[in-house]
Amino acid sequence: MILVLSTSSPRTSLAWFEGETCVWSGDREAPRAASSAICALLEESQIPLDRASQIMVDVGPGSFTGVRVGVTMAKVWAAFGPIPVAEVHSFDLISPDAPVAVYAKRGRSFLRIPGESPQAIEDAMIPGDALGYGTHFADAAQFPVAARWGPGLPSQKSVEALNLVPCYVAEPDISVPKQQLIMGEAFAHDPVR
Repeated sequence: MILVLSTSSPRTSLAWFEGETCVWSGDREAPRAASSAICALLEESQIPLDRASQIMVDVGPGSFTGVRVGVTMAKVWAAFGPIPVAEVHSFDLISPDAPVAVYAKRGRSFLRIPGESPQAIEDAMIPGDALGYGTHFADAAQFPVAARWGPGLPSQKSVEALNLVPCYVAEPDISVPKQQLIMGEAFAHDPVR
């Protein structure tokens, strides 16, 4: 059986597939609780993890921490299996055929138009026919859902478990601290420019 999981958005989901047929799926709101939601969904499915012949994991883009939770869980389960792992992008778990926008914070989203590379854009630039989630979509939000997986999605790729990494569309947004703190003590430093 194929285990598919998505933790890249505030809606966490898990699905079991026998070939191309979804035999069980579940999802729940889980902002800041992706790992416990995935464990609860796995338990709810009543299908033991050792039945997985492959793990398909949503590598984003999306929630920085959420994506890392899903990737880490897939790596650990694959290592104990050993179970082959494949990645799929959150865009394809929303729709492989339509423009898809995934919320990125501060009035920006990641946009993927089929056949093109994803890019970071201002929310005001999201095309009217796009699907996705974030402030731009209000009540019409569509989150990545594991049950939407199907063989042959454009972003699907088998990888070695240790090489499984999140999909980052934008550069990290990390600021340089004004003071360097080491074990609670402030030290002056010259930030690298």
